[in-house]
Amino acid sequence: MSIVGIGMKRGRPPINHLTTRQHELLGVFKRLTKDNMGPPTVRQTAEAMGMATPTAFVLMNVLVTKGALVKRPSGRGFALAPAR
Repeated sequence: MSIVGIGMKRGRPPINHLTTRQHELLGVFKRLTKDNMGPPTVRQTAEAMGMATPTAFVLMNVLVTKGALVKRPSGRGFALAPAR
């Protein structure tokens, strides 16, 4: 039997459990989303972070598993997750 904290969903850790790098990437993603009036590409996010595109892609997938980003079926691959 597992204990689930108030407001937590099974299998999804709360967004506040991000590493420093994940938190930084999420902030950059939010800024770029606002500046571009839409979600940035993985390449744009990587360039803004000063990292390789595959590294940004991996971090963005981790943010999907943590509920901060969602994958989009078409167009640009990631978007901010709806507020919980």
